[in-house]
Amino acid sequence: MFTVLVASDLFGEKVNLEVEFAMRPSLKQLGEMVEKCYGIEVEERKGSRDVGRYKTSRFQVFEEGRGKWVDLVSGNQLSEYCQLYAFQQPNPWHKEVRAAIPAPVKAKLASHASALAVPDDPSHDEKVSAIFDDMDLNNDRHIDSDEFHRCCSLASLPFTTATITDLFLKADLNQDSLVSYSEFQRFAELYPSLIDSLYHRLKFYWEDMRLQGEMDAVKDAIQAAHENERHAKAAFEDRVKDVAAAEARLATQEREVHVKVDKLRRCEDDARDAAREVDRNRKEFGIKEQDLALQKEKERIKAQGFEEYKQETEKALQRTGHTERDIGNVESYLRQTEQLHSDYVSGAEREGAKTQSAAHELQKAHDGAKIGAEQRRQAEQEVADTILLLTELDNKIGIEQQEVKAAQLRHNAANENVNRCSGIKQEEQNLLQSHRDREQELNAERMAAERRSEAAAMDVKTIEDQNNEFHNEISETNERERPLLEQEIRLREQRDSLELKETALRTDQKTFYHHNYQPGAGTNQTSLRRK
Repeated sequence: MFTVLVASDLFGEKVNLEVEFAMRPSLKQLGEMVEKCYGIEVEERKGSRDVGRYKTSRFQVFEEGRGKWVDLVSGNQLSEYCQLYAFQQPNPWHKEVRAAIPAPVKAKLASHASALAVPDDPSHDEKVSAIFDDMDLNNDRHIDSDEFHRCCSLASLPFTTATITDLFLKADLNQDSLVSYSEFQRFAELYPSLIDSLYHRLKFYWEDMRLQGEMDAVKDAIQAAHENERHAKAAFEDRVKDVAAAEARLATQEREVHVKVDKLRRCEDDARDAAREVDRNRKEFGIKEQDLALQKEKERIKAQGFEEYKQETEKALQRTGHTERDIGNVESYLRQTEQLHSDYVSGAEREGAKTQSAAHELQKAHDGAKIGAEQRRQAEQEVADTILLLTELDNKIGIEQQEVKAAQLRHNAANENVNRCSGIKQEEQNLLQSHRDREQELNAERMAAERRSEAAAMDVKTIEDQNNEFHNEISETNERERPLLEQEIRLREQRDSLELKETALRTDQKTFYHHNYQPGAGTNQTSLRRK
């Protein structure tokens, strides 16, 4: 089933009906069905108001994607459960009001597709009932002139409007401008061939509508297939572009990976060179430490010699002091005893020689002390220079270690970058493979859509051929049927004319007997009997 929601205004109130069709309807089928469904609503709601028939002028459909109402100009705009709004033709009892559209309720009428749902070999009464139900649009169990003309128009009866109007007047026995079911049954008894023709023509009409709906559905399917094919081609072209772009990105990623790998190798070489430089500096530092230990040992030995020189100098000074005291005593003794001067001259000379020798030793001790101090200063300077060199080597080793750490960090960063680039490359490869798989799927879908389109085109051709044959058969049948219907109407008119003449003759006969055979007119009666 194909269901649409149709809203409209009835007596200042919005009504929303859920209308079902056997398939997607044409605009003509939609209008007829909506008029029939809302005709029932009008009959139920009109009360004592004198209103005319419900007739539509145009439709609008609400497009969800655009969020607005647009005019309905083609059946292809219809979709399952789409919301429509039916505008009525101008009339004195209707006025459009602004109000929200309520929730839909199911329409109280089935689709026209089942209006002639009777057995394959229906009886005369079943045909009459089916035709009457199809004519009765508003389901009020009466047929007005518009409904009668509409049904005859749908059936394409070969009669003029005047003839159809005359037939309606003949069916309307009580002249109330409406044909009840009993009146229509009597009309069917008078025109059985017309009823048969009307039944089959209506059946042919609805069958043609069904075939036309199927053709429209197939054409819509073909159009949708072509549209899908265009979308598939566009998607295929987009996928081809995506694949080319992915391949270009993959080539770029590969070049970046090669550059990162080369940079990583250079970082590894720099790290190895820095490690070798650190090892060399550490070896030089060890050698300098050994030299410093030897220099310290030499300084200790020189300091020890300097202490020995110092001790000897102190001893020499002590000896010099004793000698000076001895000289003072001698001079005192010389002043006291000049007599003994000559005796002690030789001793004084010896002591003087000793004093000179002690002074010479003292001078040697001072020179040795100066030499020791200079050697100590030189040794201290060498130790300071060695310590400074060791500090410089230590700083250099620290810098080299920092450079090694920085090189290690650069190596790790380069390695992470290479891993990241490898991951990106793998993702690009996976994306490229997915694009290729999608490309194959789209190609398969496009080929399947082409096959479906070809099959649908063949189905349309078959349906069109069948429809043409069907229309040819209907045309031939109508041509053969037309003189029969005209003959039936002429015969019915002749019969009605004869019945009228018979009625007139019977009336004249009754009048004649009434005037000639009344009581008191015996002479005339006798003369008549004699004659």
